[in-house]
Amino acid sequence: MDGLLVDSEPIQFEASQLLFRQYGHRFTVKHLKKFLGVRLVEELATLKREWKLQPDVKEFMAKRRNIFLRLIRKKLKLAKGAGELLKFLRQIGLPVGLGTSAEHWYVDEVMKKFNIRHHFDVIVSSEQVQKGKPDPEVYLTVAKHLRVTPANCLVLEDAVNGIAAAKNAGMMCFAVPNPYTPKRDYEKADQSFQSLREVTSALKKLRSSSFGVEGFGKLR
Repeated sequence: MDGLLVDSEPIQFEASQLLFRQYGHRFTVKHLKKFLGVRLVEELATLKREWKLQPDVKEFMAKRRNIFLRLIRKKLKLAKGAGELLKFLRQIGLPVGLGTSAEHWYVDEVMKKFNIRHHFDVIVSSEQVQKGKPDPEVYLTVAKHLRVTPANCLVLEDAVNGIAAAKNAGMMCFAVPNPYTPKRDYEKADQSFQSLREVTSALKKLRSSSFGVEGFGKLR
């Protein structure tokens, strides 16, 4: 969801900056890149340990949530081409699932803000899995609920941890650039696109031939 479906990384960055500034630490772009695709609870636990901070992770989570909620209600935007892609997938009847490292409350905020919940047959958030990306659990859980075998799934990702999770799940993965992710991190993806609009165009071309995994393979 973050960085792919919604243009959230600048807001994630600002929220963490504001949080850790309260404790005398500077959250930088280096930190943002390091934790792309990682569950927030794991990110905060790591920084608490590295910076030897006193508050427990639950307190960090609560404070950051309040900061982030305020910011997303004012600034969050749907990624360019996301609406078009979701409508196309719904039109052709392809099962669609969302596997995210985000928490359920945040997913709900996004779904309500942009009125897109009806586009997803299944949503799996961070609280529903034991292990975060790059572990494949979140995507395998989505596939299970969609009743689709992993080999017949196509994952769209913007982060290296997400790409690794998709490939670890035995799924095909299309990468869509995120300004905070170095290009080399897309090497494990089956194909890279510059935007969701490009992904939609590619899928439309495949639909006219043999849409399915065999069709996706033509883009490798």
